[in-house]
Amino acid sequence: FELIGGGTSGGPATMVGTVGGDARNAIAAVSERRGGSSYCPAVPNSTGSPSSITALGSPFAADNRLRLAASALPPNQFGMFVTSMTSGFFPGAGGSAGNLCLGGNIGRFVAPGQVQASQAIGAIALQLDVSAVPQGSALVPMGAGVTWYFQCWHRDVVAGLPSSNLTPGLEVTLL
Repeated sequence: FELIGGGTSGGPATMVGTVGGDARNAIAAVSERRGGSSYCPAVPNSTGSPSSITALGSPFAADNRLRLAASALPPNQFGMFVTSMTSGFFPGAGGSAGNLCLGGNIGRFVAPGQVQASQAIGAIALQLDVSAVPQGSALVPMGAGVTWYFQCWHRDVVAGLPSSNLTPGLEVTLL
């Protein structure tokens, strides 16, 4: 990615690059900073490519400005973001074609409006409230200095049969 201008907390910046290393998914994010580190590989979905996940917004927990975005999803399929404070690696979890990269207590973003359809563009995004992140059956704050792991679990169709897949894992530590 290339950072053009700004780049400090509160300062505007434009980041231009590709999502998932694929030029077909070029994006530009204005007045936001990209964060997180990808870990744990994704398995290609019915589009023929693996999906991707990124975090955008402020690196500071106190700003409460963090947005997750998943792209290169199969078009017109439902997806939801999942999270944990523990990473993991479980190929084919729950009958999925993909790898679950979370372990321990897994939280699901399933409140009204959080489960979304990828539409024709094959992407979904979710603005998080970092003071209330699902963790098991509770909502907990994403504190500064604590590492969280995220993925998007999405529906897919493989050989005409319903299935699911996941993005790579995304590791995020807010300051």
